[in-house]
Amino acid sequence: MATMIRPATAKPGVAMVGVTTLVFLASKATAFLAPMLLARSMPVQDYGTIELALAWGTPSAILVGLGLHGAVPYFLLKLNRPESRRVFFLHAGMACLVLASLAALLRIAPLPAVVGFALLITAIFCAQNIYAALLKTESHPAAASFVEVGVYCVLFLLAGLFALAHIPVRMVQVFAILLAIVLLFAGISAFLFRRATVRHGLAAAYRDSLNYGTAIILSAVLGTLLMSGGRILIGALLGVADVAIFSLLFRMAAAAVLMHQLTATMIFPKLYQLEPKRLNYVLVGIQGLVLAASITVAVAGLPIGRWFLPLLRTSSAPVHQILTAVCIQMFYWCVAAQCEFIFYRENLGVLYAKLLGVVFALLVAGSYALKFIGSATLLSLANWQLTVTFIATIGALLLLWRRSVRLPYPLLLSCAVFVAYWGQRAIYSLATTSH
Repeated sequence: MATMIRPATAKPGVAMVGVTTLVFLASKATAFLAPMLLARSMPVQDYGTIELALAWGTPSAILVGLGLHGAVPYFLLKLNRPESRRVFFLHAGMACLVLASLAALLRIAPLPAVVGFALLITAIFCAQNIYAALLKTESHPAAASFVEVGVYCVLFLLAGLFALAHIPVRMVQVFAILLAIVLLFAGISAFLFRRATVRHGLAAAYRDSLNYGTAIILSAVLGTLLMSGGRILIGALLGVADVAIFSLLFRMAAAAVLMHQLTATMIFPKLYQLEPKRLNYVLVGIQGLVLAASITVAVAGLPIGRWFLPLLRTSSAPVHQILTAVCIQMFYWCVAAQCEFIFYRENLGVLYAKLLGVVFALLVAGSYALKFIGSATLLSLANWQLTVTFIATIGALLLLWRRSVRLPYPLLLSCAVFVAYWGQRAIYSLATTSH
């Protein structure tokens, strides 16, 4: 019998909402604390290497996954084709097995450590993306929340156990643990593939899924690079130590997107099917909550971060200004992520990819231009990343408007936030200059 999908209109009960919220907060707290614990227990160069591997692994997982995580809601919600589940499990297992083998072979080669780590993290992210999309689509938000942060749960447990034992974390230990997790994912995928109830039409379902998934790879990769690419560019232009500082602030600012992620996880099927008029109100409400959280983190986050992380106390960079810029960037990332699923829903993935291609070219060109004129600092690069994310967000909203998906409230809020941010930056500059 075919696997049934829960109706998108089903309302979750109070108990389900409570459990989902608790699991979601616990999983996100784990993802938030894992890098902090690693930063306390590893040398700055080693921690910077891990963060670079995470930054590379995020977009690489989309390429390796061939966009299949983006195809999950389309095939299970819109087309109601449960046989596609076997395709997703099969692909996740094959990706994990191949990347684990490559990482193990390259470990003995004279290559930078970040290469092997990036391969393993790519495999984990690939499996996470597919499993989480399946769970969200089939109305299992609590399980989806846990799966989405699987790699951070591993890092959290590793750093926590070693901290309790007062043993410094070594790179070889992290590598061995990640390799074991990838092999475990491969085994789970094979088991779920064998257990899938629908067994006919595998080749046709795989072909159809890939045809849809590969069409959105470019936009998915470019969208991810707009977020994680900042760390990659900082590593190329400034160095691994600066990646460590920026990554810690980036992780702190990520706390501001919890409301967006919680809401999207709990009501994803319904959100995917809302008409534009109602979507306008729902999205701006979520964005308002994210903005309030961003401002809270920008104001109150740094004192806590400096108390917990010696690396921030000793840094000579203007960490408060950088944190503020990254927090506002997180707000725009949430708006852009909301636009992304609308583009996919409306079969406008190619159009969205063109927009992101232009914006990503701006990000890279502007960053290297700052380096060329001698103005490439953590703050200037953070401000440029914020500006580029704003351009991507406004461009996406305007393109949707032209396709009759009009979202005026998110558009107005996004413009107001940008004006307010640069207004306070101008006031701060005038104040410091006068003194």
